[in-house]
Amino acid sequence: MKDKSSVSKRFQDSMDELGITGYQMERDGKSIILDRRKKTDEDYYIVLLSPALAILKKYGYKLPLISNVRYNYYLKVVAQFAKIDKPLTTHMARHTFAVFALNHGIKIEVLAKMMGHTDIKTTQIYAKILDSSVEAGFDVLEKSLNKSGRKIRKKINKIPPKPNL
Repeated sequence: MKDKSSVSKRFQDSMDELGITGYQMERDGKSIILDRRKKTDEDYYIVLLSPALAILKKYGYKLPLISNVRYNYYLKVVAQFAKIDKPLTTHMARHTFAVFALNHGIKIEVLAKMMGHTDIKTTQIYAKILDSSVEAGFDVLEKSLNKSGRKIRKKINKIPPKPNL
């Protein structure tokens, strides 16, 4: 088993090489990157999820620096492999992430922070309200009504039928 501090040191070195000026820390068993966004000058932090940590571990916590040309080439390869007939872009990835997060119950205010948006309207453009979200909202209301609904149904049952005029 590798010394945790040496892993953290290699990871910090990799961040430095990638131009991430913040720092990496461990908190409650989670790896976290803290930094400041260049575009908005806002502080941010990212909790590295297990798939990202697995990739970092596979490459010895040393990620390769690649050009935009190489990055776009890799996106084409991924698209071909996945049989996606549209060109993949980073914008598409951000949109997909937003929809995925919303579908998994992440609140839009939290998603806005995750994506680095200073105005929630920007996040709303990325991820319009989904039908599944609307249905889930009605499900919440239905459950709530079912809990208190017995009283309401009893009152409704006491209402006399509409007389025929």
